Amino acid sequence: MLLQLILSDAREYVWKSGFRKYSPRWFAYFLRNIWFHRAYWALLHYRFGHWAFYQCRTPVIKQIFAVVYVIGIPAVQAWTGSEISYHAKIGKGCLLVHSGLVIGTCSIGDNFVGHAGILVGQNGGEYPTIGSNVQMGAHSIVIGPIKVGNDVKIGAGTTVVKDVEDGHTIVSQAPRILPPKRGASE
Repeated sequence: MLLQLILSDAREYVWKSGFRKYSPRWFAYFLRNIWFHRAYWALLHYRFGHWAFYQCRTPVIKQIFAVVYVIGIPAVQAWTGSEISYHAKIGKGCLLVHSGLVIGTCSIGDNFVGHAGILVGQNGGEYPTIGSNVQMGAHSIVIGPIKVGNDVKIGAGTTVVKDVEDGHTIVSQAPRILPPKRGASE
């Protein structure tokens, strides 16, 4: 199960980059998109931790791998700039385009795409549920006990605090320029 999830994630990173099966540059694609991609390593660390805490059945091995995971948390966070909680449930084929993201306790479906600086987290002990085929733009936030449907696109800089139906695109309001207050410059 763990290996299948890791391979499905790796496939997303390699195939979305333009790699083709019989390319003579397959090794260069592998190095660039797997080995040197910091967000992939954060996702790999999450997969290992989630497996160690929730899916490993042998108590002794579970304890050893849990300790290895916990010891590795500061190093992975420092190197990748990302934090993914092992309590999160993330489906197969996840693609995190950039690092610098925080994914707390939540439930995310298959084929999730997240860009730089996203935040997915709980509010008041209740966490969001995100469907399959969801794309989150840079610096977007999904927080609280909400449900984001399947095939949803969340625009850059958008904060989602209400449920979103399947197939919708959600963007934040355009910025406004406010005039200066009178007497504020004196």
